[in-house]
Amino acid sequence: MSDNDPREPDVAWTPEVVPAEEPRTRTSRMLEILLWIALVGIVAAVAIPELAGKPIRDENIVGTLLGFLGIPFLIARMRRASRPWLYSLAGLLLFVALPMAGGAMKGHERLAEEKELFAAIEAFEPETARRARAAEKDPALLNTIIKPALFRAAQRAPDTALVAYSDSIFQLVETPTGINRKLCIAMASGSTRNAATSVDEMHMARASVQLLRAAAANPQPIAVDAERAVALRDEAMDAADVDGVTTDAAKLAAMTPDQRCDFYLRMMKLMRRLPEKDFALIMRFGMTPPR
Repeated sequence: MSDNDPREPDVAWTPEVVPAEEPRTRTSRMLEILLWIALVGIVAAVAIPELAGKPIRDENIVGTLLGFLGIPFLIARMRRASRPWLYSLAGLLLFVALPMAGGAMKGHERLAEEKELFAAIEAFEPETARRARAAEKDPALLNTIIKPALFRAAQRAPDTALVAYSDSIFQLVETPTGINRKLCIAMASGSTRNAATSVDEMHMARASVQLLRAAAANPQPIAVDAERAVALRDEAMDAADVDGVTTDAAKLAAMTPDQRCDFYLRMMKLMRRLPEKDFALIMRFGMTPPR
């Protein structure tokens, strides 16, 4: 047939009509907003403690991870995304990145605090600073060098500085959110090695820096009235001993860790009510370097 043959049917191509996507409802958009708010909340709940050096507790990890995976997935479904699993993948990457960022920040901050601590020791006792730097990679050995130096610093630091040091350390036990029982028990027994977190250690380092610098500015030791210090301490202990354990060897030996913590708290609060000079005297006597 020719191009002009009237017998040839005139067939025109008609494109396939794609059905228009149904508009999202107001309820769907509201649910998406609520999911975004929930996601921001869970990210903040992880990010703020992580950046502050307080990682997620083990018992909360699974629930938190599910939130980072599930909420983005639901948002993707609400938005009708073609690959909703990509949203979950982004949530997983964020979940992994936050602890890494927090660790990097705290590591940098820790190095700065250590540098400041060594500088304070250098100002106080250059020879001790040399030994401390040599033992920097051995925490146990470093502790045996720094702790006696703090005891010696307590003998030279003014009363105000020594009281400020004690208050700063006690803040780790009696926190705004309650009593840190683990650290309280350790304080009551005289050792914090296995109870203090990295955040606690940095707090202690900052308090130590202030004490060392105050001592470095005062070259002469401050006289200690040992008899008065013992009398004041014993008076506070007697007032704190509501169960009469200090005069009963059997009761003293049978005290539970929590009871020791409670006794320590009562005694510290009673001593802290004393005039600054008397409280500093008790602290200075208690930190007398061993001979």
